[in-house]
Amino acid sequence: MSKTIALFNQSGGVGKSTLTMNLGYTLSQRGQKVLLVDMDPQASLTTFMGIDPVELPRTIYESIVGDEPVPIYPDIHGCDVISCKHQPLRS
Repeated sequence: MSKTIALFNQSGGVGKSTLTMNLGYTLSQRGQKVLLVDMDPQASLTTFMGIDPVELPRTIYESIVGDEPVPIYPDIHGCDVISCKHQPLRS
């Protein structure tokens, strides 16, 4: 049986990406299959997992706005990752 855990908070800087990364890694180390989905335009979770979002050929963005399959980057520190398209912060 699979379970879905969603971490959501509109406030910035409250630790969503850090908690998601650490929870995912811990679950994977306990033998669970983990898929981390980064939906944050800052792509913090993607970056924390060691992936450069600027260099990715495809992200979940192309799947949402286009008709492309969701790109899953497998076995990144024991977790599969769906990355978000990086959007620089506006001043």
